[in-house]
Amino acid sequence: MKGSLILLTLITMGALFPQVVLGAEVNLASRVTQITDGDTFRIETGDRVRMADIDTPEVNEQGYREAKEFLSALIYNKTAYLDVDDVYRSDSYGRLVCVVYVEYNSTHMINANKALLAEGLARLYDHQNEFSPSSWDLFVRKADLFQGAPPAPNVPLLAFFGAVMIIISILVHQMRRHKRIK
Repeated sequence: MKGSLILLTLITMGALFPQVVLGAEVNLASRVTQITDGDTFRIETGDRVRMADIDTPEVNEQGYREAKEFLSALIYNKTAYLDVDDVYRSDSYGRLVCVVYVEYNSTHMINANKALLAEGLARLYDHQNEFSPSSWDLFVRKADLFQGAPPAPNVPLLAFFGAVMIIISILVHQMRRHKRIK
């Protein structure tokens, strides 16, 4: 019984406490399902993501199509590892504000925010948040990025809490049953 409670505690703590990433945190990992424009996209959890501290051209502005296509080629249908802003978490439109990392090759991740800047497809738009774009590197070694193994892609929050509730109900049932047997 104690072992089950310890396992439940460890699972919950792993989901609640993010992994550290060289002065950043990977709070969420999820597959990218839709590209809205050059700095906004949707992930499998249903969340919309606004890339932190950069700004790309809007619809009908020069460079819009190029920025959107570049972002799509870089992250669409891939697992995005997100460092969600600890100061504001989301913007006024309800989008998560994040620095976005995706796998580049077997040894490195690429900072998608920095990639758009490096390609000249975005301009720096440094907000008051936890991020410091001047310290961003374009490529980050996976060994440096993740302390331990990279997080598994995130299961939607509702499914996670549903699983936790099932585990808790099983444990409560076992505890009641155990008391009756004594």
